[in-house]
Amino acid sequence: MRKIHPYELYPGLCSRYDLRELKDRFRLIDFIVVDLDECVFPGFSQTYLGILVALRLLTNPERFFDIKFLLSLFKGGIFITLIKIKSVFNIKTSNLELLNKYEQIMKGIPLSYFEWAAQKIPALSFPYCFDTLKVLAKKAPLGIISLGTDIVLAQYEKTLNKESKIISFFSSNHLVFEDYNTRKVFVGYDRSRFYWSGIQKEEILRYKMKEFKKNFPLIIGHNIDDIPMVQLAKQKNGLGIGFNPSLKDFKFFDIVVRKRSWAPLNRLINNLMKEE
Repeated sequence: MRKIHPYELYPGLCSRYDLRELKDRFRLIDFIVVDLDECVFPGFSQTYLGILVALRLLTNPERFFDIKFLLSLFKGGIFITLIKIKSVFNIKTSNLELLNKYEQIMKGIPLSYFEWAAQKIPALSFPYCFDTLKVLAKKAPLGIISLGTDIVLAQYEKTLNKESKIISFFSSNHLVFEDYNTRKVFVGYDRSRFYWSGIQKEEILRYKMKEFKKNFPLIIGHNIDDIPMVQLAKQKNGLGIGFNPSLKDFKFFDIVVRKRSWAPLNRLINNLMKEE
């Protein structure tokens, strides 16, 4: 780690470059993209969405017979537990399998439960995250590219843009709801714009850079799904920031944050912005 990121600029934040070179590189940045899960949000937002829906069904269902969905959600909880156990033995589950399973688990649940749960999620984000994004949005257009759901991302956009425009765009998987017994219910993902890989995230990044006519991206990501975007940023003389990446992924990022808070990154960004 020290060989790749020899400069500890703040406790919990190390860099490939010293502060002076970082400032020179940061001046070029004209486009910013952030990942959501385990980067802005401390976990997988879709899983938490399901947990919150289950809590609502247990405590205050809209209709008594809605509790039937608890069986599917319970099975989903078992599936997630097994995934975590498998990960201990380094047995991976693909994003595509996870997304397909999520679709099966949540099918039939009314839109109102999704909306209620999504409203709760932004408040659970990492400390200092919103403060940092507000500062970064003054530098360049800022968006979120995620394999998560549009209903959650729309809530982040609403929350962050309440006072001023911070989120310029977001790209994610789209949930489809259709009318059934006087309510709209979840029927599945929009397969015409279905994302499950880092390569697809890179393609979205390329498209958005072209749309906004920008050249020098800053990527804040977390894991292997963000590495294609980070590699593109490096090709373009941009920057890649890793938020608690795994040790094997350290080498892909120019800056690494090793805290359960955005506080070190907030200090760095404010410092870099002084030169603007």
